[in-house]
Amino acid sequence: MAALTKYVSVTFTGGSNDGTAANPYTTIEAARSDINGTTDVGPHYIILSESSAATTTYSASYGMPAGSEQDLWPGDYSYGIIVSGAHGQDIVIDGKSVTNKSAFVIYGSGSGIHNLTITGYGTM
Repeated sequence: MAALTKYVSVTFTGGSNDGTAANPYTTIEAARSDINGTTDVGPHYIILSESSAATTTYSASYGMPAGSEQDLWPGDYSYGIIVSGAHGQDIVIDGKSVTNKSAFVIYGSGSGIHNLTITGYGTM
């Protein structure tokens, strides 16, 4: 099995929501759950995309409500997940000034966060 790429869009409506570019998931959690259990070490990609706006802020929607953190456990420490904003888009993860939280909790070999702006998380 090859590495997986799953897409997430906060404003997507309709379609089968299978994580493809044409039918993206509406939550990061749905994309992570789809990757969980794969037999390929990856790294696997979750691409946050919003084609209708130059800047998109994700907060109290799509499985990342304000005040929470996204746990990127792929099911095995040998496996990796990379969360990335789509090329050329300004994607913002906003914790709404939550304290003692992280936007993402990362596990696994090669896991990471790319092309995102993260604000409003941490101890104030």
